[in-house]
Amino acid sequence: MSDFGSGGFAFKRPKKLSSDAPLPRFRKNPLEQFFSFLAGLGSGFVRSLGGFLLFVFAQRDFHLLTASAFLAALSMPGWGFDFGFLAWFALVPAFTVILQRERLLPAFGSAFWCGFVFNALGFRFLLGINPLAWLGLGATESLLASVFALLFAGCVSALVWGVFALLVVLAQRVQSTNFFTPWQLALLWVLLAFFLGTELLPWNPLHLSQASNITLIQVSDVLGASAIDFVLIFSNLCLALLCRELLQREGQARFFSAVPVKTKNIIALTSLNGGALLVLLVFFHAYGFISLATQRALLAGSASLQLTAFQINLTPNAIRLKSEGANLYEPLIVRELNRSEPRLFVMPEGALRLEQLPLLVSKFPAQSFLLGSYPEEGNKSYNAAVLLKGNEPAQYYQKRKLVPFGESYPAAWLYGGLLKSLGLSFLTENAFTAGHPNPLLLYGSRQLGGAICFEAAFPGIFAGQSKRGAEAFVLLGDISWFQRASLLPLVQMRAHGIFRAIENRRAVVMVVNGARSINISSLGFASEAQLSLLPSSEDVSLGLSQSSSIFVNNPLLY
Repeated sequence: MSDFGSGGFAFKRPKKLSSDAPLPRFRKNPLEQFFSFLAGLGSGFVRSLGGFLLFVFAQRDFHLLTASAFLAALSMPGWGFDFGFLAWFALVPAFTVILQRERLLPAFGSAFWCGFVFNALGFRFLLGINPLAWLGLGATESLLASVFALLFAGCVSALVWGVFALLVVLAQRVQSTNFFTPWQLALLWVLLAFFLGTELLPWNPLHLSQASNITLIQVSDVLGASAIDFVLIFSNLCLALLCRELLQREGQARFFSAVPVKTKNIIALTSLNGGALLVLLVFFHAYGFISLATQRALLAGSASLQLTAFQINLTPNAIRLKSEGANLYEPLIVRELNRSEPRLFVMPEGALRLEQLPLLVSKFPAQSFLLGSYPEEGNKSYNAAVLLKGNEPAQYYQKRKLVPFGESYPAAWLYGGLLKSLGLSFLTENAFTAGHPNPLLLYGSRQLGGAICFEAAFPGIFAGQSKRGAEAFVLLGDISWFQRASLLPLVQMRAHGIFRAIENRRAVVMVVNGARSINISSLGFASEAQLSLLPSSEDVSLGLSQSSSIFVNNPLLY
């Protein structure tokens, strides 16, 4: 046999097939010839890269990995239909392939590709970004920036998948076995997603697929959303191990490049795990029914905060290129001033520039405002939520988790020179600074927690504020960066908000530019996600709670 490449991975040509065997689908494919050419180049690195690409795209496993990623992506919110049931078995083909890899590079490549396709579909709204005219970028440059953002987000999010496969292969070598129980593998996945994923881009976790299954996800107030990830991955792994054994018994294992299974009782063990999965689901649903009944009784006599959410629903270009932001809100505010009861007026992320805040306060000195702005301290600027009332000192919540290459530029020293040569050095110069843990926002005697857009995906931010006494959360956002037809980021943010509300047993109100406000109760029930094209105001009754969930006191969050 001849090998392609040297170094980390060698691709071997398949043996000659018998006349009645099906021909390989990618034999003599132009793509294969191209990668074979790459594999023949002089550099050992290029040969290894060519061999890796040839392996990925010239195997039947590629179809299984891609189809599995598509099925898993269809289970997520944002398609206009609820196919959450797919998440219980969508990754079976992918796990069947990944868990049988014996080499590090093929294992990583298989898992990474599947994770990339899955996450890229979840980030597809990035391709619909509006032209960034306020940055001096035209339509073409904005499109290139959005393509880069999509590729970056997909690759970074797929690292968790790849590292999972690497650890499985390494553990197999240490233990001299190729079989693990689904419990062990599901726990490994959850730990990686919790500790590594939350430091990368945790915007598209699998548990979002179950956001509409309110009864099941009530257990999040004890174990967090990771419990839903665990049971979903566990279900897929049980079915994957069963499928592998059945295919081998029927002589069809060649479709998966399978290695021999050393555990003879895998069917019995899979059945045992299937029974355990059933027991776990029954427990989760039973807990959910009891929890819903108990929490409804507690909410019956709880206090609430009355607020009004304002939307001007302009694109960022219009807000940043014009200096009339305060004037845009003024007609909406005046219309609300005939109310006798005091109210908190809430505006979305980036509603007003810093220099516009004094004008707003001077025009309405008796009113309280909670709005998004960009305050500065020396040479640092922050994406913040600001609470204002008359002559009282302003209160700030500074965004702690910034969007990479959107609000911050990690390791800018690596590519700062390139940006400067392209005339884009202002990107890093105007980047936001991550905030520090902030005090709660005090509105009268009420304590409110704040969060901004992307932070909806970080449980620790919400739990930390709950532990300090937050009675409810105000989540500010802005989806007007994207085309008006893109409801996806709003739906995803809403799904994250549902889990944060249940984990903390605190109500969450979402005030997002470009959409109607969304009120999420502490039980996880939420108003529908709807786009809004006209300036508007909405009254919201935000439930308040001072009770503490088990999840909030989890020491692993801090």
